[in-house]
Amino acid sequence: MMAEIAKDCDVSVGNVYRHFENKNTVMIACLEQQLQEKLDAVIKSTSHHRDLLLTYEKKVIAAIAVILQKGVQQGQFSCGDTMQTTYDIHQASLRYNNPISLQNNSLEQLSIDLNHLLDLLYSGLQNR
Repeated sequence: MMAEIAKDCDVSVGNVYRHFENKNTVMIACLEQQLQEKLDAVIKSTSHHRDLLLTYEKKVIAAIAVILQKGVQQGQFSCGDTMQTTYDIHQASLRYNNPISLQNNSLEQLSIDLNHLLDLLYSGLQNR
């Protein structure tokens, strides 16, 4: 088998043995290379999808902001800080539906965000 590998690689059997102890180490090296290539592809793909998801999230936040701003301009809504309220609504519709997303934030930040959300829920958007 080592002779076949050497022939396929156009090197001497001695050169193969210099780098690999036996055919099992050749097989392990090949598997490691294939796994690394797959891992690299997954990382690249995940990075690409993460960018798409972040772009989508920005569009959702922008859409919520437009709705709030129009509602405030028309006198239908009342909110002190439109962008903070937009953020709070977005967090309410996303973060608290998926507990895994909670682990990416400090307890202090979660507490601040939850207090903003509770204020929003208690006071609402209705113009008084």
